[in-house]
Amino acid sequence: MKNVLTGLLAFICIYGAANANADVIGFNFSGAVIYSDSFPDTQVDSLVTGSFNYDLNSAITIDSVNYAPGEVSTYIYNAPNAFVANINGHTLSSSTLKYTLFANVTGNVGDHFVISAYNIQLDGVSTGGGTLGFSLGSFLATSDALVNATQPKNLDLALFDQPAFNYASFHSPTGATLLQFSVLSLSPVAAPVPEPETYLMMLLGLGLMGFAAKRRKLTA
Repeated sequence: MKNVLTGLLAFICIYGAANANADVIGFNFSGAVIYSDSFPDTQVDSLVTGSFNYDLNSAITIDSVNYAPGEVSTYIYNAPNAFVANINGHTLSSSTLKYTLFANVTGNVGDHFVISAYNIQLDGVSTGGGTLGFSLGSFLATSDALVNATQPKNLDLALFDQPAFNYASFHSPTGATLLQFSVLSLSPVAAPVPEPETYLMMLLGLGLMGFAAKRRKLTA
């Protein structure tokens, strides 16, 4: 019984601490529509706001190549609303992100941060396989927009100095472009507050630790 209780305590404490300290990186963005075809209630210059996030601990590296002095890495991340964009009261969202970092690559690539969001939903309804691409870019590998191809904890839009590369496109399942918008601002999201169930697990663990200590005292 003692070993079971000890194991339970350890699990609860570790689970709660892991969830409370999840290293989630998030960004808010804003932009303006530059092209629209059949996207509801939207015209050129309509305001776009949104966000994306990824977890440094749970994102999966699927490729990493060294192009000395540069490097390219690709990651996959799955989480509810990992990418969200709001346009005139309509919401595009995705729970599956593939993002690629091109860092200090020579030629006309330079530094790029590219997101591909899959299985897009429009206002909570599946588009049947629509995708959204989100890009930030710089021609100059020396811009230091990306120091390396590891997952960045911060992105500074001012260092992605090619406005023509700072945009997003929403595509239908057949590949037709339905919407494009520029990216005009980007700012980090404050660290997320742990979910209530995380606090509950931690409190339960502390309560059980107190109970175990009291039991040991009574049986001493």
